[in-house]
Amino acid sequence: MGLHPGRCSLFIFRRRSILHGLHRHRSVCRSKQRPGAQENSNQWMDEVRSQALAGKVNFAGHYVLHREGCGGSTMCVEVLDAQAGEVATGQPNANDGNLLTLSYQPDSNLIIVSGITANTEEDMKGKRLKNRDRTRYYEFVNNEFRLLKITDS
Repeated sequence: MGLHPGRCSLFIFRRRSILHGLHRHRSVCRSKQRPGAQENSNQWMDEVRSQALAGKVNFAGHYVLHREGCGGSTMCVEVLDAQAGEVATGQPNANDGNLLTLSYQPDSNLIIVSGITANTEEDMKGKRLKNRDRTRYYEFVNNEFRLLKITDS
């Protein structure tokens, strides 16, 4: 599955307020495809998220954007809400960790993601794309990534 607004290539995880220990369920990319999805939260991931939250806010005003390995040589990107101490969302696709480049600023909700996705990808019109190095421009609004533009690198 690709970068289509109604689809998600990642997984459902148990969202825990890292600071308060509250449990809630939420999709990493807020997909409607929740049934049958597996949870992905464990002590190691909670510790990684806690360490990330202990750092400085680095994205969109009050968020911490961080990378984490998500199997093989792939990297996943999560957005943590520093005010709530919770996972807000994740970038819509896992990426080849060797080629992943992220460009973003603490006071901007724009993120530029370059590299090869680990999953099938679709263009802005829903057309399936072959795997290759691309640059994707996202706007982060209401805890979701909205694809603005995609170009071949």
